[in-house]
Amino acid sequence: MKLKISIIIFFNVALLFAQSDENKIYLLDPNGFERIGGYKKIIYMLNKKDNNPKFNHDSFKFTVPNRSGYDKLLRFNDIRKKISLDTINFTTKKKLFSEMENYEIHEYFSYLFRNGKSLFIIIKKHENYYHFPVQYNGTEKNLEILNHGF
Repeated sequence: MKLKISIIIFFNVALLFAQSDENKIYLLDPNGFERIGGYKKIIYMLNKKDNNPKFNHDSFKFTVPNRSGYDKLLRFNDIRKKISLDTINFTTKKKLFSEMENYEIHEYFSYLFRNGKSLFIIIKKHENYYHFPVQYNGTEKNLEILNHGF
């Protein structure tokens, strides 16, 4: 009897972990960098040229969750985690941008969050890869942010 219960518990736990991995989407942006926004938010953006002649590009905006409790903010280095690309399935920003139009990318990111999927951005820093969770905040046209090498 204990053996049957142990087997049932084992398969339930295995199923739980399998489902949680299915809900994680990884996107590699090796040259990406994070930005600090208002109210000490950590912002991440992906930019893609727009084919519409009225606009230069679209900015897909994300927030990196950095709150721990009510009033404690985490630093980006505390949020990002080292990862080996050999251990996960991922797509690249280049591949995603080549396969979809801008409105399709917006719909894709919106779909992920409406359907309980978690998106993780992977960046490369000092020959290592790091991933961190993001929450999609929508798309803006012609938003300009400069990288000052911070």
